[in-house]
Amino acid sequence: MIKTKILGLLDRKISLFTFAFILMAIYLFPHKDLISASQDAVETWQVVKTFLDPDPYHSYIMYKGFLAIIPNLIFYQLSVLLHFDQFFFLKLFNSFGFAYMVTVGIPYFFSFLFEKKLENYKIYILTIILFFGIRENFSFLSIDVSSIIVLLLTVNSVIRINNAKSRLPMIYYLYTGIIFAMCLSFSGQYLPGAVFAMLFLLFSKLIPIVKKKQIHFRFIIIVLCFTLGFSVINITNSYFVETRVQPVRDAGEWLPTGEEWLKFALTNNMLMSKHNPYIPDNRGEAILILEGADIHSIELGGGSYGFKEYVKLVFSYPLDFIVRWLNRLFLGISIDNVGLKNSEPHISYLFVSYSLLFLSLLTMIKHCDRVKRFLDIRTFLVFALIIPSLVPCTMHVEMRYFMSIQILIAGTALLSDTLWKPVKDLIKSAKKMKTNTRFQIGEIKISNVFMSYIIFMTLCILLIATQYELMGPDLPILFSK
Repeated sequence: MIKTKILGLLDRKISLFTFAFILMAIYLFPHKDLISASQDAVETWQVVKTFLDPDPYHSYIMYKGFLAIIPNLIFYQLSVLLHFDQFFFLKLFNSFGFAYMVTVGIPYFFSFLFEKKLENYKIYILTIILFFGIRENFSFLSIDVSSIIVLLLTVNSVIRINNAKSRLPMIYYLYTGIIFAMCLSFSGQYLPGAVFAMLFLLFSKLIPIVKKKQIHFRFIIIVLCFTLGFSVINITNSYFVETRVQPVRDAGEWLPTGEEWLKFALTNNMLMSKHNPYIPDNRGEAILILEGADIHSIELGGGSYGFKEYVKLVFSYPLDFIVRWLNRLFLGISIDNVGLKNSEPHISYLFVSYSLLFLSLLTMIKHCDRVKRFLDIRTFLVFALIIPSLVPCTMHVEMRYFMSIQILIAGTALLSDTLWKPVKDLIKSAKKMKTNTRFQIGEIKISNVFMSYIIFMTLCILLIATQYELMGPDLPILFSK
């Protein structure tokens, strides 16, 4: 009786959310601060703490816009007002953000993608796996955490509009406009995610409405509400730039634009594949040497290529660039647990990463066996999570840049039936073998899927080992357990 009640209590959405929140809170709240792991975080917090002072601190991070500053300013001022630790509300936000992401945002997305209700035990397992996989990204102040949360809100808002069986309130379309604008205003890599979400909405709702000539007064009001919400964020950001950012530039202080940062990233990252641990890009450096570039100047942050020059390089060495980008993508999905306390890649984390990748690829093969499956409008939403992680492949790898594709892989692997159906069948077979006294181990059949898994895992470990060897003999061992 008690066991049934406990299981019933755990099988509720609120229990899932609470579990995820507590899990992240237990991890975050013992941290002394959420800035020491990142120079960008230190700079952001300095701007936040002095934002209302007569002589505020100015930093290069202000180019990211008001969404990188104002929410954190609110958290800080609330902490000061209530005499809490200055990072209290930021830790609270990151804990809530993680809980929303793993128990609401991701399941809602995959429930629509798989066209089925998801069992809660799968979401519990997904929560635990993602907690260990991406918790480092939540342990310091970063615009990337807010970006991935807003991306999921954006994608799920268009799913909600698509699935609505009755009229949604107008305020929801106002909210959708705000969320879309926020997705476009956060980290630039998430811009394609908003574009693909809009394409989904265009093909699922807007084009059919136009074709059926159903443009009536309510539709016009919906568009106006969306536009109003979208405009509020853009106008606010423009005001922030005009009043806080541009005067600093006009005064001659170093505050680069997003375009200038892009030029620097495209050039400087020709020399580096991954940051923390630092993995050099010897292929990229070889290209620069062939082009007669000043390597020393680039290492110091100078001699940046413009976008046109970079594109010209790509067309001059197409295969080399494709290999470099794919290499970065592989590093981005190889969660190795290298972070604040660990300087060596953990083989156990890599094992889980590649197992999830194998299961997600197997799921794709099973469900996308025909061309028409790829032509489904839901493909736009899959691209909304994939493309943001392809953008940093042109630059360098940090785990926080690849969260969108990491959660897509984990969700596909753990929320589908690809793993759980064979596990259930295996349990049934084990029970039969236990009762069968004539059973011989030699009668067990080895499936092609299992052999494919062994080969896949071996190749992945060999490839990642080759990458880490580029760091030289600095690490005492290649992998830690």
